[in-house]
Amino acid sequence: MRSYQDRLPHPPKRVLVAGVSGVGKTTLGGRIAALTGGPHTEIDALFHGPAWTPRPEFLADVRSLIRTDA
Repeated sequence: MRSYQDRLPHPPKRVLVAGVSGVGKTTLGGRIAALTGGPHTEIDALFHGPAWTPRPEFLADVRSLIRTDA
């Protein structure tokens, strides 16, 4: 098993950040994207439409996102 100090054998293509509301997922995700040069996608931004209503396109948008290489 690797330690947090061990280098990864190759750079990750995708990083998922999960947690409860208010713990800093967006901040951490943005920082990871800045450090790796990868994209940062906020799932809440895909899910919520005007007045915090669910967007009908949410599932299609997520499916499109997970089909990308990174």
